Amino acid sequence: LRANLTAGQEACRQVGNLYTGSLYLGLMSLLTEGDVKPGERIGLFSYGSGAEGEFFAGILQPGYQEGLGDLNEQLAART
Repeated sequence: LRANLTAGQEACRQVGNLYTGSLYLGLMSLLTEGDVKPGERIGLFSYGSGAEGEFFAGILQPGYQEGLGDLNEQLAART
């Protein structure tokens, strides 16, 4: 879904480039802002300047939301 792509980019737009960390911040953004449910498969792709790339996938587990916290609050509290 296009909406999930946008949701995955939301936090990264606030923070900027974190290199490898951008992949995981995008995942957090998708999990907190996107329309995803337990049992769905999520794919993650990262490409680096050394001609390195990696793709991995996972299946969202029941209760995944319990460990997320409030991403917007966490970003607002950063210094």
